Amino acid sequence: MSQFTVSEGELVALFTASIVYGIHAVAFAARMRIWLRRSRRTEPEAVRWPWVFIAISLLALGTLHVSLICLHNIEAFLSYHGPNGPEGDFKRLWNWINGLRVRICSDIIYAD
Repeated sequence: MSQFTVSEGELVALFTASIVYGIHAVAFAARMRIWLRRSRRTEPEAVRWPWVFIAISLLALGTLHVSLICLHNIEAFLSYHGPNGPEGDFKRLWNWINGLRVRICSDIIYAD
């Protein structure tokens, strides 16, 4: 069995994250439609506004996370001209994008 390189792994991560994000966005839109329809028919207290805020926050964090993966791939494959090509860029752990991605993932884990 052949091994993934780091570059291939990052592309697979972007593809997988995009699919999961699409599922999340569709579920979010359906849930918001239900919540907004309910808020028009009943009193506003029945909507449970803190949960609406949490759902919007999780969608924003997911959007930022997928955007950062895409940005990191673009920088690695198109902008990075250092040693080892894209592989060298992905192996740099002190990159600001990696730090922000770790922070977002920890926020999502804490929120769930």
